[in-house]
Amino acid sequence: MAQIALSYGANERLRFPPLAALNVIAEPNPTVAKLAILGRPTLSAFTTAGDGPIRGVFQKSGMFGDAAVIVSGQLAYLVAENGAVTACTGAIPGFGLVDMDGAVNTSGASSVDEVRIATGSELLLLTGTTVAAEAFPDDAGVTSIMALRGFWIAVRADGQIGYIKIPAGSWQALDAVSAEKQPDALLAAWPLGDLTIFLGAASIEGWQFTGEASPPIAPVPGQTFDNVGLLSVNAVTSNASALYFVGSDFAVYEYSTYPKVISDFALTQAIRNTDASLIRMGTLTLDQHNYIVVRLANDATWVFDLATRIWSPWASKSLAYFRPHLFSQIGGRALAYDSSLGTIWTLRPDGLSDGDDEVIRRFTGFVPLPSGVGYADSVSLDVEVGVGLVTGQGSDPQIGLSISTDGGRTWEPPVWEPLGRMGETETRVIWRRLGQFDAPGLMLMWELSDPVALRVSAAWLNEH
Repeated sequence: MAQIALSYGANERLRFPPLAALNVIAEPNPTVAKLAILGRPTLSAFTTAGDGPIRGVFQKSGMFGDAAVIVSGQLAYLVAENGAVTACTGAIPGFGLVDMDGAVNTSGASSVDEVRIATGSELLLLTGTTVAAEAFPDDAGVTSIMALRGFWIAVRADGQIGYIKIPAGSWQALDAVSAEKQPDALLAAWPLGDLTIFLGAASIEGWQFTGEASPPIAPVPGQTFDNVGLLSVNAVTSNASALYFVGSDFAVYEYSTYPKVISDFALTQAIRNTDASLIRMGTLTLDQHNYIVVRLANDATWVFDLATRIWSPWASKSLAYFRPHLFSQIGGRALAYDSSLGTIWTLRPDGLSDGDDEVIRRFTGFVPLPSGVGYADSVSLDVEVGVGLVTGQGSDPQIGLSISTDGGRTWEPPVWEPLGRMGETETRVIWRRLGQFDAPGLMLMWELSDPVALRVSAAWLNEH
């Protein structure tokens, strides 16, 4: 009996056999050397803020009572750890994504929590529960905003150049020398540790505060990279240790000390075929999995697990993409923010459905055959069994297997086998008499939509 090579992620590049995966993650298997396949985290409704879509999120421990500050529709809201929602006064124009950051202003008689919101057409300031327009030079719009060590950095929309606001000061343009060493248009500014990363259309540069009045910020030696830029203003995110962005060459990069490619060829192809202005990124942390989320318009959501370095697509029912597109943490709870509605979701690592919606989980395997003819007498799956629910869908869970003998061009209809009702832990999951196959080999695709737990350790082929 031969072990089947399972694909823990997905690769769907043009002119290559498709290795399909959907709504699954991988974790080290404590009993064998290989990884195990699990279902992705699911969604449970937490609360609702306005009618949506949710356009931006900011949350930092110790600010606004640990609440998340979100923009939903044309209003801002404070979302507390217990799910209570407070609407703020003051309109936020537009319907697209906004950039947000926050800091504590200590320049006055008392400290004030501040969040600035860049809509592209203007800059807004939230203090308390009031949003108001902030004066910016020439009444220009702002596309990117960041705070670091009491300073604020903004990117002006029309000129695509940087501005700085020192503590208790006003907005001042960074001069031509200090704005960016390279002459390309500046798209975004993003903090990385104590550095400010300027992301231009054709270059990436790391800068640091000097402690001097002039210049207040200066480039870091060795941190100018003119081989790649940022594809679009929303195609960037970060976690505690690195910056992640979609480059001008359509690849996804991880930047801690220098930019390095983390995407594969299939994802790069998908990015190239997407409207760059509709690409957005986010980060998500749950049960020691740190995920980088890349939303490609309404075409797909690709998720990179930093624990395994594997890419896999996630999607919601009847959609090509995962419906949340922004993420934050509140009180140890991972929250996900809807891209169409005002719904805020809790992510559950052991959940079985997205609210009332089923989650379709798929994964694939491949048996290569360089020449000749093979015969698949049976295929068995080492999978958790006896996981059926008490009643309803999932009480008699079934897992389907489809096969392809022509490199994934066509697939036979799935054959369904039981995973075992509740407590039926002796269930064996086997598909028999699958027939013959020839070069290039046998491709297998499993699918599970019943709301039950999924854990796959291995797959086996018995042939003669």
